[in-house]
Amino acid sequence: MDGIWSLGRVAHLVLLMQDLMLYTGVGSVERYSVKPNYRYGVMLDVGSTSTKLRLYKWPKRNSKTELPNIHDFYDKRYKPSLTSYANDPEAISAYLQPIIDRAKDVIPVDMHAETPIYAIATAGMRILNATASSRVFSTVRTHLANTSLSPFLFYPRQARISSGEEEGVFAWISVNYLKGAFSGKKTLPSQFTGVLEMGGGSTQITFLPGGPIYAGKFPVQIAGRIYPLYTHSYLMYGQNYMIKRVNNHLTTQSPGAKGVYNPCMLKGDSRDDFE
Repeated sequence: MDGIWSLGRVAHLVLLMQDLMLYTGVGSVERYSVKPNYRYGVMLDVGSTSTKLRLYKWPKRNSKTELPNIHDFYDKRYKPSLTSYANDPEAISAYLQPIIDRAKDVIPVDMHAETPIYAIATAGMRILNATASSRVFSTVRTHLANTSLSPFLFYPRQARISSGEEEGVFAWISVNYLKGAFSGKKTLPSQFTGVLEMGGGSTQITFLPGGPIYAGKFPVQIAGRIYPLYTHSYLMYGQNYMIKRVNNHLTTQSPGAKGVYNPCMLKGDSRDDFE
């Protein structure tokens, strides 16, 4: 959606904050005018059904407590998702290279070597067995570490599977950043927005509690202030998996039927690929 932020766009820049103390959010796709006072970041957002290439830029900050001015100036979706190659790791390099090549075309050449690149997977990869997911990310790390294929700044920790708790926290940061909660003098929990975020493979709930909590605590630091968040993730309660569970239940209730009535679908609608 042009001109509109999605939750994950600000959220992934938290990783850049943590590892590099840098920040990067929406703007137009320029060709992308080179401004020497800008830094850049590359994110491969590996979801359940696709991989999104997101490119960020941000002006240099005067201090670590200064709230960043984030510009998400380019994004493109690639299907299928990287998770589709769990049983075919040899094909991963061919899948990744066009994505990296696009980032190379957009990011100014003289900034390639100091621009960090991340490949972060969410619930779609967490649902895979450990052997399969490890095999996928071993191949991804090898590819991104090869400077003849990817000229961007890369360390092994920058390609990994995020936890469900991280997903929830990233969504909370995104919503409250976009609402300007971090730029004012808000201090009360009621002045911040809680988040119930549903992805393809999981659902997360995150909020700033009004009192002490003894489970699910996830402190984050933003612009010099610590926020002791509560967060919890429910794996396999994302949209895609809930649809599968409903479909499986309905077909079980109608064995051998040529058609299955789904009360969740719109009246008059039909699907040939109902499972």
